[in-house]
Amino acid sequence: MSSEPVDLLVRGTLVNVNTGDLEDRAIAVDDGEIVALEERPADQEIETGYVTPGLIDAHMHVESSMVTLPRYGAAVVPKGVTSVIHDPHEIANVLGADGVRSLIADAAHTPLKARITVPSSVPASGLQDGGATVDAADVAALLEEEVVTALGEVMNVPGVLAGDEEVHAKIEAARERGLTVDGHAPRVTGSDLQEVARYLDNDHESISTAEALEKAEAGMRVYLREGSASKNLEDLVALVDEVDTRRLSLCTDDRDVVDLVERGGVDFVVKKAMDLGVDPVEAVQMATLNTAESYGLPFGRVEPGAPADLVLL
Repeated sequence: MSSEPVDLLVRGTLVNVNTGDLEDRAIAVDDGEIVALEERPADQEIETGYVTPGLIDAHMHVESSMVTLPRYGAAVVPKGVTSVIHDPHEIANVLGADGVRSLIADAAHTPLKARITVPSSVPASGLQDGGATVDAADVAALLEEEVVTALGEVMNVPGVLAGDEEVHAKIEAARERGLTVDGHAPRVTGSDLQEVARYLDNDHESISTAEALEKAEAGMRVYLREGSASKNLEDLVALVDEVDTRRLSLCTDDRDVVDLVERGGVDFVVKKAMDLGVDPVEAVQMATLNTAESYGLPFGRVEPGAPADLVLL
């Protein structure tokens, strides 16, 4: 161990999402990295109540808030939301792959760690006339972008079931790069669900515990959604007593600008989950480590070697 002081030492009760425990800890940070969970000499020391990883919204669309990505970050970062898994399919519906690239460029102008999923269903159906198309070649090119972490929600479930070549080419492009494939499977059950679960990793569209449980049993990660348009958390919260909560995440999907400013982002969902009886540490896990593991992110936990992405409460 070096005798040189670290940049920062934080003391408080650590919400340890790795173990599910509350622990009185010192957290040593140097050059933006957590280097130890123990006392170290430090240039700066902070005493706080609780320490959690920065919150991560598992699935959302910034465009639905009618603000730019930096403005979204300005609203949620002070509330402890330090990352979002953002599917920009709405800008892609209008501007195509160039719109996605412009949003990726905009992500450089906010401390919010936006991780982008490449829209998979543009247009959403053959009946839509939004102005753009994102084909399999576009998807493959966008998947190479550094901040891309997944293929965006695959809304064309009939195409998945029918073996549509274009849909499966997009899925295969993500698999070849070791990336997650986000799902969108409302009311898909039975044999259809078993087939869909071969290709899709998660789902955020459940509206009942029974539907969510069937998806969890098929091996999909289940995202409990509480947004401005779809409010499903209260109907799904019983799932925490049915399955291992480490397979569950919290998301907003869509957040209108009034709710965003007055109530926040996924931080609001964490608090509501607690109000509904979810163990507080498990609620934090569902908005940090669980989601980080869904997408192979290095943050979302407080441990040596992780980025110092901390919320002090």
